[in-house]
Amino acid sequence: MLDTGDILFMESDCSKSFSVSGFVLCYKNKAIKTIYRSLGIYKSDWDSVGVIIRDKTGPRVLFYSDQEINDLEYGEALTIPFFRDIAVRKLRVIDNEVGSVASEFRAKVVNENLEYGIGFADPAELILKYWKAANILERRVEDISVEKIDSAYPIGLNIQLAAYSEPIIVRTVLSKLDERNY
Repeated sequence: MLDTGDILFMESDCSKSFSVSGFVLCYKNKAIKTIYRSLGIYKSDWDSVGVIIRDKTGPRVLFYSDQEINDLEYGEALTIPFFRDIAVRKLRVIDNEVGSVASEFRAKVVNENLEYGIGFADPAELILKYWKAANILERRVEDISVEKIDSAYPIGLNIQLAAYSEPIIVRTVLSKLDERNY
């Protein structure tokens, strides 16, 4: 069962982007990753991340894409065609009150984006914002990236209060071909 604070990792399929700007940005990011890998610098296959926020109706996914915050039901997020593979890391906390920031956090982030157009340099900044609201951020990380949070003990997380599970594959490009998997 997905709960508030779980992180969804998503790999993009650039050819299925909804906008020209999304298409160009996606291919640019993939090219940069390829260059880094050729130089021996680790870059994750994951292109974006989202945080699960559970409310009375079930889990929702907040993620930053194409210069805006997206707020979708979990099932709807799984059917987005421009996500190739999806995995989740479950949040494990010492204090169950961590999830109590769910609805307030979701409303704040969505409203900030609508009112002020507040964006992120990296999609992982949304996760830092969640950790801060949930009081599990140990220290501010200046140079955050998807690679740095793809761990059981990500940089910046207070490991005395929380940790993440190993990744659980939710959808792959092969499972996406079979409509019964949705």
